Amino acid sequence: MKYRIISLSLLLSWVLVVNGCGTGGNQVAEGGISGTGITMGRISAFGSIIVNGIKFDTQGATFTRDNTSATSQNEYAVGEVVTIVGKVNADRKTGTAINVSFTDILEGPVTVKPPLLATTIQILGQTIHLNDLTVLHGFAALNDLNPGDVLEVSGFFDANNEIQASSLTLKNSSFAPLELKGRIKQLDPINKTFALNNLNVDYSSAIVLSDNGLLTNNQLVEVTSQVLINNTLFAKKVSPVTPVQLTAEDEFEIEGIVTNLDNTSTNIQFDLNNFHVITDDQTIFKDGVKNDIGLNVLVEVEGVINTDGTLLAESIELESIANLPIVEANIDAIDYQAKTLQLFGKTIKTNRFTILYDESQQMSHPFSFDQLRVGEYADAKIRILPDGSLLALRLSREDQETDYTFKTVVQNIDSNTFSFTLFNIPMISNAKTTYLDANELPISQAAFFAAVRQGISTVEVEGKPLGNNIIMTTAILVSP
Repeated sequence: MKYRIISLSLLLSWVLVVNGCGTGGNQVAEGGISGTGITMGRISAFGSIIVNGIKFDTQGATFTRDNTSATSQNEYAVGEVVTIVGKVNADRKTGTAINVSFTDILEGPVTVKPPLLATTIQILGQTIHLNDLTVLHGFAALNDLNPGDVLEVSGFFDANNEIQASSLTLKNSSFAPLELKGRIKQLDPINKTFALNNLNVDYSSAIVLSDNGLLTNNQLVEVTSQVLINNTLFAKKVSPVTPVQLTAEDEFEIEGIVTNLDNTSTNIQFDLNNFHVITDDQTIFKDGVKNDIGLNVLVEVEGVINTDGTLLAESIELESIANLPIVEANIDAIDYQAKTLQLFGKTIKTNRFTILYDESQQMSHPFSFDQLRVGEYADAKIRILPDGSLLALRLSREDQETDYTFKTVVQNIDSNTFSFTLFNIPMISNAKTTYLDANELPISQAAFFAAVRQGISTVEVEGKPLGNNIIMTTAILVSP
């Protein structure tokens, strides 16, 4: 059975950094809004390169990947967190990239085969979580991985020093170096050891690429190694990671998670990816209100840098990745001009923020909306807008399936006919239908209908289309 429930985790913060490149580094000229500045966030699509809803022309750009020159944007992938230095136009939808830079969080081998339905994995002693928007490159599920497979991880560290992945890429070589970034703790310069996240690091035989070969506590570094024994990483090289250099009036757009929130005054302030964000009476809140800002909330902030180094937010957009509604079905119709499609009669909108990815065997890269075709199978992770319309936060083309999938808040429950609706689509069951509780354990039909609450419970269904816009369910889950 295709049925697979992915538990959701908040996408949390990582200190996004870029190192010097062929243009001489990342200090940018004073600009202000619509001037030259810095954009940090996940790649959502290509056709040039789209980050934080901005389509950057990359024709004249230089490219850096893990501190090494890259040839073009084709060396990047959807879901990877990148930093773009460039000019954003006044429409806030287009821009021109000067430099595109990517650095992974870690790269290392799988040591234990993940179990079926796994949503977390351990690499280099780090716990990595998947969520609804995590993009997998080179494999379909964690259970497809085997010990020795090497993964490159992009994403964000959370408050527990665990990684919330935006993308996982299966590398071709099992001899790739081990790489891990983090801040030095418990530095012992005599024995040449320190703690990095959940690992011990022995750098007694390493090349230390810092001033006078000295390291300091809380210093942000990248450790490269070939050997991990028990919980100790024996470093081959320790490289300080240079944070983004900002000057007053720089335009700055950043995606990340709220930490260290201070909402005791009228204008809230918070930390975001190691930057301090302040608001004022002119700050605009999108897809939410000021009181929705809280710890571990994912946001996108646009603003300018003050003389004291803080980021004054002109706008804050709240983003959602937790417990997303889902529609998976064959494409009935496509409007290429409006960038909409129909899945089982439901119109799905896309916009410049929608993550577009090809998970089918065609594996087109780059992949664009215009490559979709009627009759193909598509998976839309969506947001239900206030007017009831459906907006895809992630839209992927997949290989053909016989079952369709729907997930949203249940309505029109009828325990007499054992039916209900999702997205106003009738869902019916029979003796072959499998019912699962929130722990993915089988339950009876009666127990399921006793547990669900109309307009409250989120239900996920797999089923086959019948006539008259009806789904015959094969599996039904009460989501957590």
